[in-house]
Amino acid sequence: MTPGGPRINVYVHFLGDALSFPVVQVSMLGDLGDARWRERSGSA
Repeated sequence: MTPGGPRINVYVHFLGDALSFPVVQVSMLGDLGDARWRERSGSA
């Protein structure tokens, strides 16, 4: 095992968290907008 191995894994873990958070938030906003569109189109 290399001396910097675990430290790099921690950095990669936090990088993955930092990149996945905006993706999840944007996908949730997309789902919210889709639900509102369905409500409007169903009532018209």
